[in-house]
Amino acid sequence: MLILIIVIIVASLLFTVPTSDEFYTDAVIDSVGVAVSEDYHQYGWGQDYTIYAKYTFEKPEYEYNVYLEKMTNADIKEFNLFLENFEEWVSIAKGDTGGLDLVKNYDFEKSIISTEDYFYIDSNDDLDKFVSYDLYFYDTETEILYYFHNNI
Repeated sequence: MLILIIVIIVASLLFTVPTSDEFYTDAVIDSVGVAVSEDYHQYGWGQDYTIYAKYTFEKPEYEYNVYLEKMTNADIKEFNLFLENFEEWVSIAKGDTGGLDLVKNYDFEKSIISTEDYFYIDSNDDLDKFVSYDLYFYDTETEILYYFHNNI
């Protein structure tokens, strides 16, 4: 019984979605540095939710980052596949009043992606990479880290 309680507590800590009054953080975001601003928008909650966020950092560490890799043309194609899937979920959110914040604030432009930028993709499902994923895109021109999460 004690083991079950411990498992429940650990699971709740691992799958807690942040509230709007605190910065969302994870190992990848933390690896870039200390965020000084966050623009965070979420649609859904519990197990099924979509997040779009932007972060700026005082002294971003992206060139020698343990997660972020420099984009190649092949990476841009793969990243865009995930973005197309993500944008489908943003479109679905248009039909739900709970998704209006995400829809209104989703402003990512694929045209800013270049081989000068850095990225990381974490896809958690071996059968369908679009079931649950985290995308990180660091734009070297604007010095913004974009975070896209989808878990449906």
